[in-house]
Amino acid sequence: MKLKIYNFAKIEEACIKIDGITVICGDNDTGKSIVGKVLFSIFNFYDYKNVTIEEDLKYKIFNILKKLNLKNKFGVPFIIPRNSLIIDKIFDYINDLSNNISIKNLISIIKKNIQKEDLIILDDKIFDEIAENILEIISMKNSKLTLEIMSDYFDNIFESQINNLFNKNSNALLELEIKKEKMNIEFKSNECVKFESDFNIIHNAFYIDNPFIIDYINGDADIDNFILKKTIDDFITNNNKNVFDSIKNKEILEKVYNVLDSVMNAKIINKDDDFYLHYNTNDIEIKLGNLSAGLKSFVIIKRLLENGSLNEKDLLILDEPEIHLHPKWQLVYAELIVLLQKYFNLTITITTHSHYFLEAINRFSKKHNIDERVNFYITELAENQCNAVFKNVNDNLDIIYKKMYEPLEILNNMRYEEEME
Repeated sequence: MKLKIYNFAKIEEACIKIDGITVICGDNDTGKSIVGKVLFSIFNFYDYKNVTIEEDLKYKIFNILKKLNLKNKFGVPFIIPRNSLIIDKIFDYINDLSNNISIKNLISIIKKNIQKEDLIILDDKIFDEIAENILEIISMKNSKLTLEIMSDYFDNIFESQINNLFNKNSNALLELEIKKEKMNIEFKSNECVKFESDFNIIHNAFYIDNPFIIDYINGDADIDNFILKKTIDDFITNNNKNVFDSIKNKEILEKVYNVLDSVMNAKIINKDDDFYLHYNTNDIEIKLGNLSAGLKSFVIIKRLLENGSLNEKDLLILDEPEIHLHPKWQLVYAELIVLLQKYFNLTITITTHSHYFLEAINRFSKKHNIDERVNFYITELAENQCNAVFKNVNDNLDIIYKKMYEPLEILNNMRYEEEME
């Protein structure tokens, strides 16, 4: 898989191989996180699109049905509510591609479901107009609707700053290539003007940039951020199968659990509408919100694996996962990531500022024989000192290490100057 980005947000140009584990390093504010958000946005767009179309279509049907002159069985005038089963049934009918949708059939469906609710139809003539109105909205050109939804979707994730701020006259371009098939997305003035794809994405993407998302799990706050909302939903869900079910080799499972247990020999349980970490050794239960930030980082990964959200060949995006981890735990987390890639074939994209974490990914990938599936990139400022460009450094990781050691050299020089005084 290969991702190309041109004039998008802060990125002037990037061509990144997304295969196995991709590690992106660089100074702050050089566009590292943008790559992960772009991948997340592309991978989850189809789910977002389907939900959005359903919500939008049901709302339009609701407004059209207001024209109906109805009474309930008590003779009281009645307006079909927005959450009515009547609207759901109409949507299910027009959404079923096997149905031969016509005005006659649509009227029959509407009347049938109205009568099921014991409602009295006072004006039968209006049904032709209502059916025609519904057919009009479902015949709206799909490509136009897709562009509108894509614009709103990226606008939410990138907060209305999609096109390059320093090169406003150029369109932003995204290209994702998978097995020689391509998806192309183009933006002009923060609006999507082109979307073409040779394939549908069937795998899911998870974006984790903050272990404190756990604190939102039991909250009642209305969350507008799509990334945060999806991560919370993925954490809460509980599917019947999980990624471990596909692994029949107990030795493999033991290797993964040994790494997890080295940090927390405990189970995640859901009790009384709250989540706890139940320690096996002393039978103590601690609410997840009361855990340390570092432990929360491991809890999120474990939960997504065990509840069936994160599956084989999915995309896991980790934005600076080492921030809340002691150097010792950074090594543990790095080995966990390597093992997940190896045994569950996850595609993992990581940004990091830590030389411990970088070196750990490098060493553990060699130890577990997946180093050929690991790619390293560094971000640098372009000639205008504003935009960012990406450079592959697989053949020379010292470029990254040198940048990371610069602050240490400054401190060493300060120490030397103090000793010389």
